[in-house]
Amino acid sequence: MDRVHLWLGSVLTMLPLVALAGGNEPTLFQIREGDQIGLIDRGGKVIVPPEFREAPTIGNPLIRVRKGTRTAYYAHDGTLAIPPQEELTEPYAEGLTPALLKDEGSKRLWGYVDARGTVVIPQRFQAADVFFFAKAWPACGVTASSGSSTAVAGR
Repeated sequence: MDRVHLWLGSVLTMLPLVALAGGNEPTLFQIREGDQIGLIDRGGKVIVPPEFREAPTIGNPLIRVRKGTRTAYYAHDGTLAIPPQEELTEPYAEGLTPALLKDEGSKRLWGYVDARGTVVIPQRFQAADVFFFAKAWPACGVTASSGSSTAVAGR
């Protein structure tokens, strides 16, 4: 697909992104305003404003953006789902993301939260990775699961 330029006070460059939900046509496009990156949908609606130096990561169900050390998440309709914070830093996959949370003794450990921020797999891992094919790879000797997703020790 060719690059498309839109004039909105300055040049925005649109680059097609992988289609969501397995379709053949891209549904979100990366936009640039100077050195800032965002996302726009097919209809021209800005989903993620071009305010970020790092390209947004399209996840399921939320889109991750980063600014400095803080991470925020947008819904695919453009609403800010999780405001900038430092506990959640990874992309959502299969509805979950690793989260660095405090346990009862104020020790910071990794668990998994859903898009509402609800802890689905309690924090008890030294490190954690995103879900991929219904499995995640936390660093500890425990297997954890929630519904159809399972966290498996080791890689």
